[in-house]
Amino acid sequence: MSRTRVLCSCLFCSAVFVNAQPVSDPVPGAQIPAQVQPQAPVVPYVAPYEHPAPVPASSLIDKKELSGAGYRVGSTADPSGMLYSFTIQHDAGPISAQSLQMMRVRLTELEAIERLQALSQQELFLRGMGKQLENTVEATGKAIMNPVKTLKQVPVGFKKFAGEIQAQQMVGEVYGESGSQSYAPVKRQLAAKLGVDPYTDNQPLQALLNEVAKNQNRGQLVASLSTLVVGGGAGWALAGVEMNDEFHEVVKNKSAAQLQLDNRGKLMELGCSQSKADHFLTTIGYTASNCTAITMALSTLGHIKGVTGVLDVLPPFAGPESVLFAQTQVQMAAQFHKTQKPLKTVRFVNNTAVWGDGSGNWYVFSPLEYLYWNEEIDIGMSNLRREVGEGTLELWISGTATPTARQELAGRGVMVQGDGLARLWSKR
Repeated sequence: MSRTRVLCSCLFCSAVFVNAQPVSDPVPGAQIPAQVQPQAPVVPYVAPYEHPAPVPASSLIDKKELSGAGYRVGSTADPSGMLYSFTIQHDAGPISAQSLQMMRVRLTELEAIERLQALSQQELFLRGMGKQLENTVEATGKAIMNPVKTLKQVPVGFKKFAGEIQAQQMVGEVYGESGSQSYAPVKRQLAAKLGVDPYTDNQPLQALLNEVAKNQNRGQLVASLSTLVVGGGAGWALAGVEMNDEFHEVVKNKSAAQLQLDNRGKLMELGCSQSKADHFLTTIGYTASNCTAITMALSTLGHIKGVTGVLDVLPPFAGPESVLFAQTQVQMAAQFHKTQKPLKTVRFVNNTAVWGDGSGNWYVFSPLEYLYWNEEIDIGMSNLRREVGEGTLELWISGTATPTARQELAGRGVMVQGDGLARLWSKR
């Protein structure tokens, strides 16, 4: 009987076992060798998964922002899930922020609420209450429901909003909208001055924005406010991603319906079908601002074949943090293309966009804030590395990575690039 070799293979190791039966009957007088013992498999060392402890919130946020009028940030932040989670104790009730990006947005919103509350106590505001264009609101409501038949009913001086009315009829209600279209332009200007998204899910802020915008003295009230952050609309910039002037201008000057019509047109110019574009633009949780930011980023990458496939792998809504995460991923790719290396191709592996520069280098962009060694990263990046094949593979994250995570990923052929937002949007 012949000797047999049995191979046992797995992802990280291969073991060889030898069947010890003799080849044939021993020759008389010959020495019979001792039985060959099977060799123990050689298993490379794999670091145990990490379980990070909470960190002081003061290590992530400026100390002067840890408390303010009516709020106090919890003392610690939990990095579980590779995004920091915070709790804010507010007079109106607890507020959670499931990422450092969203925490910075919330802090800007809290300051905006404080300023609007102070504004609502001023005599100018109080004098303007109760005189808020009731007739205009009523007529505008009729125009939106049936613009072709009732445009003549629109009050004198309101015809410049005819485009907004017709866009509203074509698109319908857009996620995140609240308040009347009659004072929506003023509301958007007010939000821009305060550095917040006019379509925020922060309901106390939405209520205050609407109250000031519909006040009879709204023009004077908006003029009385100084810009909260230099540059206007910079509340989003505090999330680490600098939104360009074009973005701020269109969000301030166009209604949500108009934005979505523009976004649909731009996506179709990139080769996107109307059905796919409409599905994206009507996805619950994605506001007109989110859709505009994503569409602008895709337009920057519009030369890449199949780039609108990104819309197929956007995660479903799981809170505003998930939408901001998805938006930032696409924006990181666009900014890398503009400031680091031109990107020329994209492929989708396990619902992940993998970008290539045409020279054998591949990039994954993910705004993870604290990358530690865990099962999700182990399996996910190992699979990506295997599917990508030859060439380098870099993982760009927004924050930091533990030494263990860097070492283990490097051993699997994945290089981690930290502080991605600061590096990509650096003004140096």
